[in-house]
Amino acid sequence: ENSSSTGEAAAFGLPWWLEPINGASLCDLLQLLADEGSPIGIAAFFGGWHEVNTPQDLTRAQNDTAMFLSEEEARDQVAAMGACLLSEANDLKRPLPIVAKELNMELAKLECLLRGDLDVNEALDVLRRMSEVYPVPLNDLWLDADDTVAGVRLF
Repeated sequence: ENSSSTGEAAAFGLPWWLEPINGASLCDLLQLLADEGSPIGIAAFFGGWHEVNTPQDLTRAQNDTAMFLSEEEARDQVAAMGACLLSEANDLKRPLPIVAKELNMELAKLECLLRGDLDVNEALDVLRRMSEVYPVPLNDLWLDADDTVAGVRLF
């Protein structure tokens, strides 16, 4: 047994190389399943995917979304995120001028977000600041771009 082991993985019958368990990756999980004889299949993806292992990877993937949007789609997405921010501010009983003050930013910038006049990266910065100042998770403010046709995805 590895002398640097904390015993966390051993308590669950996992191999030493999965320690610490919260640092294990998807590849580690797949290797464990393969080692235990579990059947593993494949799924073919042809673009449009991101490997996400950390919060920074998630931010990067969300930012990459903007590359696939037309100018009008990006504007609509930013405006929708602005609507989410406004909804959360309403739930917190904070009018927009107070939100601007508490976020330490100009009211005009928040108004641009509501109209969709910020680029996606600037909008993400505003949303990130909102989630730092208020008890609002970033994923409650971030909206993925609509990649459907009239609300329907055909496979």
